[in-house]
Amino acid sequence: MKINLKIGRTHFRNTEFIYVPLEKVVKVDYTFAHPPELAHLLKKGKLDIAPVSSIFYSKEFLIFPDFCISAKGSTKSILIFSDKVKRLEDIKKLATPYNSASSVALAQILFKIMGINLKIIKNMEPSLKDMLKVADAALLIGDDALIASEKYNAIADLGDIWYDITGKKMVYALWLINKDLYAENKEREFKILLESFKKAISYAYKNFDEVLNIISNGIDINILKEHIKRIDYRLDDRALEGLKEYLRLAEEAGIKRHAPEIEILKL
Repeated sequence: MKINLKIGRTHFRNTEFIYVPLEKVVKVDYTFAHPPELAHLLKKGKLDIAPVSSIFYSKEFLIFPDFCISAKGSTKSILIFSDKVKRLEDIKKLATPYNSASSVALAQILFKIMGINLKIIKNMEPSLKDMLKVADAALLIGDDALIASEKYNAIADLGDIWYDITGKKMVYALWLINKDLYAENKEREFKILLESFKKAISYAYKNFDEVLNIISNGIDINILKEHIKRIDYRLDDRALEGLKEYLRLAEEAGIKRHAPEIEILKL
């Protein structure tokens, strides 16, 4: 079966955990990019749906139901590294990568709450060596953080800090839908996609080691396994509570102009 939707896809292992088995269920044409770029393509109408950094959620989008990238506490993949300082309080400059938006915003939110004043250098290549040439510490996310953690100890895990402060799940990414394109009567296609996602995630968990071996591609399999086990793909009530708190704090920190109302596509 072929779905005629323009669908975004990242290279991150935690989304590949769904997309690799999805290929067994349905035929789809994909556009690969990092979440911030996918948000841009989605906004321009070049995609129907994509996994997008949750900080980009706005009234222009609908949230695809039932699925997100979230966690209660650490994912072992939103990490701050340093070869100069051992405490967050001592960081004067923090280098952040171009391939993340939600985690950079999360860092800004948490530092504001903790009363830590520092300079954030944005949009760097996620190279720990290069980042630490220009800053006291570096934020790495996703696969880059997993790979770096094989050799280096992180001084902080932002997922842990978020949970310690808020007691809520952190939603890092949402599958967002361009409202204008959805208005072109694509409900049937999205229903098929939702059922295909459910079949894909079911297959992934039933064949956990098989899927991990396919997607590991250079990442230590035990580190990847620990990471995926900590990811919660359910867009449940607790995830929605965490999302609302995150967007509220982003508005309070001046990162978003205003926190939008949550609007989930009903299928």
